[in-house]
Amino acid sequence: MSKNKKPEGAVKEKKRSAEILGIFAAHNFYANGFTPEEMRTTLEDLGPTWVKIGQIMSSRADMLPESYCRELEKLRQNVRPLA
Repeated sequence: MSKNKKPEGAVKEKKRSAEILGIFAAHNFYANGFTPEEMRTTLEDLGPTWVKIGQIMSSRADMLPESYCRELEKLRQNVRPLA
């Protein structure tokens, strides 16, 4: 492998990181933080692993306000189809 060629995994990681940052930017996270609904839709946009994290977080009333837990419960009850 030449000095200038990056390993394929590093390229994929960089691309996914940029995608994640783009999703956060699209949901205006950097300016305002997240409302409960914005948190849910952002997790849906991030993909199946993030939806699973949201499903787990929905049962953690000791960590999140009740309004966030109620909104994240929708990820267990009626998540939109993931591509």
